[in-house]
Amino acid sequence: MIYAIVLAGGSGKRFGGNTPKQYRDLFGRPVLAWSLQAFEKSRVDAVILVCAEKDISYCYDEIIKRYGITKCVSIASGGENRYDSVLHGLEAASHHLEETGKGESFCLIHDGARPCIDVETIDRAIEHVTSKGSCVVGVKVTDTIQIVNGEGNISMTPDRTHTWAAQTPQCFELYNALNSYKKAVENGDDTITDDASAVRKYGEGSIYMLKGKKENIKITTEDDLKTAEEILRKRNK
Repeated sequence: MIYAIVLAGGSGKRFGGNTPKQYRDLFGRPVLAWSLQAFEKSRVDAVILVCAEKDISYCYDEIIKRYGITKCVSIASGGENRYDSVLHGLEAASHHLEETGKGESFCLIHDGARPCIDVETIDRAIEHVTSKGSCVVGVKVTDTIQIVNGEGNISMTPDRTHTWAAQTPQCFELYNALNSYKKAVENGDDTITDDASAVRKYGEGSIYMLKGKKENIKITTEDDLKTAEEILRKRNK
């Protein structure tokens, strides 16, 4: 089984406004609907949506049903922070797997605020995670990165030859990810910034970096929303 765990539990405080960014209109649909439709059209077997408990009815009626997301098998409530939400999604996938009696399983963890993910990238991620065990979609960094210390001074300049910007989906064997997140939550580990960092710290195996696309942006500002609309408008001509 291949699960997509789509995270939509954030409050979008950096974005501003009364409507969380994942529900804002983007080219005629909620931001979240674009991500879900990409997974619906992909080789993913099942989708687990994670959202705030108060938003479950809205997500089911106004997104899942309205946009025909037939692969959504569960809507899990999000936690206080991202890694709690991911854990809830992984647990929901595990429960579904136990009910269906299927064997080996993998998960693709994706931020619902990345609406420009495309089917081709998702399917390549599935090919790599099933053959390598883990992979993260990302793009090479072209700007020079500077590490700055607490006083505001540059302390290190990493070699950009080896520097990548991680995106989502981030993909793992299901129980490798689940056990990693359980340990992270048990330890109250607030250094976990993405799924790869959790699996690298608490899980097993190496993680392959899979070249993605720059268009797979994350919506954090109004300008990002405008950029995403341009990307989708060109793609859907």
